[in-house]
Amino acid sequence: MFLILAILGGFYFIFRFYREGQPIGWNRVLVTVFFIGYTLTYLYVPPFLGMNNQYTGRMYELVPIGCYFFALLPDMEEACTEEKAIVFFAWFGLIVIASLLACFKLYVW
Repeated sequence: MFLILAILGGFYFIFRFYREGQPIGWNRVLVTVFFIGYTLTYLYVPPFLGMNNQYTGRMYELVPIGCYFFALLPDMEEACTEEKAIVFFAWFGLIVIASLLACFKLYVW
């Protein structure tokens, strides 16, 4: 449920920039598409995480949401060096969590 709400919040954030006449930027579009793919994989591809382990569920839900919103914030064309580093680490976090999810879904669960 948290992941779907995060996607809706991301769409609101992107369309807010669109309404204000600011460029959306490819980074925001790519991270939204990647996060939608992650969410669909987490929610609909079996096997599923058991309900008895709440900390693993937090890792696969809350960490990607934080990385998603950190990657949405600055536009890469207008960002300073610190903001580009934040976007880089947000993408790195999303890719690491997605690869861990794929590994666990294929081999562990």
